[in-house]
Amino acid sequence: MKLRLIFWIVLSACLSALLFWRNAKIYPFKPVAWQIVKSACEIAVLLLSALRLPVVLITWCCIWLTRPIRTPWIKATVGAIVGVILSAAALYSMELLLILGVLSIDDITGEREGFLKNFRRAKQSAAKA
Repeated sequence: MKLRLIFWIVLSACLSALLFWRNAKIYPFKPVAWQIVKSACEIAVLLLSALRLPVVLITWCCIWLTRPIRTPWIKATVGAIVGVILSAAALYSMELLLILGVLSIDDITGEREGFLKNFRRAKQSAAKA
């Protein structure tokens, strides 16, 4: 049990550092405190989804991996194949999904396309009304 706890602590620390580095590169104009809080929220979402809802984590990774594909039928086919491969990988290597999750989480929480963009848009429309 101790070894498992140490493993998750080390994995969380490594993923937190990777998320902070990624947020610092994507949002250099934001304060460091904002980047730290965003990284902490993202690591919490990633670890909770890996522990309780790995299917959601697989879906996020599939969406991120198929984002560059423009043709709908190719995107659906590649998404299904990638989903099956990542589901099989999740049985043996959740760490791979977490690393892909670090790369794909900004699609969910990011300012450009994710929840924060929708939140900012709602805030602006409320200010206009």
